[in-house]
Amino acid sequence: MLFSAKFMILFAVLFAILSIANASLVITQPLQSSNWKPGNNAAITWMNSERSAPLGGKLIIDLMEGSDPKNLAFVLTITEDVDASKKMLQYKVPSDLPFSKSYSLRFTTELGEQSYSTLFTGGAGDKYDGQVVTGTGGDGNKNDKSTKTEKDVKDAKDVKSDKSGPQPTTSKADNKEKQNNESKSTSIPEIGSVVPNNQPNVKKEGSDNTHLLISGAASSGACIISVTFVAFLMSMLV
Repeated sequence: MLFSAKFMILFAVLFAILSIANASLVITQPLQSSNWKPGNNAAITWMNSERSAPLGGKLIIDLMEGSDPKNLAFVLTITEDVDASKKMLQYKVPSDLPFSKSYSLRFTTELGEQSYSTLFTGGAGDKYDGQVVTGTGGDGNKNDKSTKTEKDVKDAKDVKSDKSGPQPTTSKADNKEKQNNESKSTSIPEIGSVVPNNQPNVKKEGSDNTHLLISGAASSGACIISVTFVAFLMSMLV
């Protein structure tokens, strides 16, 4: 009887671990109809595609620009360490954000997995053309300058260690070069296509703005570790 009770507890622990490991991040705001006006607060929200499963770890959120999903430009980093479990963030739009109808958000998890939001409108004045964005947000959210090191991480180690980089500059030429480098390293599949191996689906511009973009499932390595952990606990019970 005691063994049966312990077995049920271990099964529940395993189920919870696997639920987290297979959590898929869905960006629910901004929508295609959103308009990020300089100086205003903008809501950024996300959830797990499996509503009953929690989200864990830290997220990096970057602002990107471009209508070509294979050639996106890095604009700035909104945050580097927000808890995924918060599921929302209030962001003050920089006062000097240039105008574009093709902004999007890029979420990067601690495992290096990336998800992209739908395209939305933001900024004012001149159209975005690689300009340096120097404004910072409020509400306790520290915004990095657009000249920060590229955030197109290859794996979890890169996400953790990518803290260095050139200092901000007001030179448009220098920033343009960084945008080109980011564009070369940022390559996501054709809009609306099915993406294997944990690559993000990108919503096709002009489609229903209520559709969500779902990233791939977490890596199988997390599941293997979870099963190994449970096997160890089972051996302790025998």
